[in-house]
Amino acid sequence: MSSQLRIAIADDEPAGVLLLSFRRRLNFATWEGWVPELVVSGAHRRRGIGRALLRVAIEEFLARLPDFRLADPDALRPGAPRPRTSPVRR
Repeated sequence: MSSQLRIAIADDEPAGVLLLSFRRRLNFATWEGWVPELVVSGAHRRRGIGRALLRVAIEEFLARLPDFRLADPDALRPGAPRPRTSPVRR
């Protein structure tokens, strides 16, 4: 298994973090990849940083995983409806 860490910088400070993981599938000769962490700091939210980090992930998946398909290609389109999420409880 391999992982990559990407850090987004905005206003000369860390604004977001993306962690990508890859591994060879157990019963197949193909690789799989996923995003275990994607975090944008509260001060930098609503500026497109998370969307940009997700685009980086997709570009890396396309480069490393020849069979990669995005389930909903319009999901990254600016202005696309946001998926419903549960509120975070602390």
